[in-house]
Amino acid sequence: SMTQATRSLTPWVQEYRILTRQGGLRWLRTCLAPYQDGRARVLGYGLLSDVTLERKLRSNLLELCDQGAIGVFRTTFEGRFLSVNEQFARIFGYSSAEDFLRNVSAITEQYNFHPDEYATILKLLESHGSIQRYSMELRGKGGETVWVSLNVRALRGTAGRIEYCEGYCADISEQMRAEL
Repeated sequence: SMTQATRSLTPWVQEYRILTRQGGLRWLRTCLAPYQDGRARVLGYGLLSDVTLERKLRSNLLELCDQGAIGVFRTTFEGRFLSVNEQFARIFGYSSAEDFLRNVSAITEQYNFHPDEYATILKLLESHGSIQRYSMELRGKGGETVWVSLNVRALRGTAGRIEYCEGYCADISEQMRAEL
């Protein structure tokens, strides 16, 4: 791939792992910006970085999101789920994130008891960019009531339009049932 990038004079970025002399594993990121000099030779500027710690931190964060007690999700602004973690799926009665995504296509049709409330959340995200600790009554897999405390932020595209929403929630059903 580096040779192809050099031939086409396009930048090349790659991450790969190496074994050190001590038997350890390191992750490296290499960037190469090829260019042609005045004599038709291809030269390049390059950068090599050790990204082992970054990789470990990212892996730990992803594991925390997948294994933690907090449900994590990403949706389109229109209301289609793109990804959820295992805990999010369990909060709503699904056996796995894949099971949830396979069975829940639209937030307002399958998931939300109060579709008008979803419109309110979208207006809040448009005007404020995020919401925090928003208590909401939702529907679980079997139609049961699930209460969550919701934290969501809007992610805007280059045109400034909200493209995605991502956030996390905690199951507060027991507390809400006790209060009600």
